[in-house]
Amino acid sequence: MSRLLTAFTMCLILTGVAHAKPRRQYQQGQPVQNMVRAATNTAQGVAEACARMGRLQHLGGNSGPEGLGMGSSPDAAYRNCCFANSGMPDVDVGYAQGPSGQWYCCRRYGGK
Repeated sequence: MSRLLTAFTMCLILTGVAHAKPRRQYQQGQPVQNMVRAATNTAQGVAEACARMGRLQHLGGNSGPEGLGMGSSPDAAYRNCCFANSGMPDVDVGYAQGPSGQWYCCRRYGGK
């Protein structure tokens, strides 16, 4: 009987502490993922989405190499992008400034 009571108590404790992690919400109450999904077909859309979120994040929408960077100016953000020194030519570039003043850049590259 003691084991049964202990097992029952443990089940109650474990089910009482399981919580789902809430989704991160954008200011208007829509999930960030839904706000940025439509804009990822251009580098400008990705840069604007990163600026809104306040972080660098690859969001898809591009089949080739993509570099993201941020900095105190558009030029600094451009130079801080991944693959910046690879020699691959830019095929699309976008810039956006976030609320904190940081600049975000998305560079999409073509082949060498």
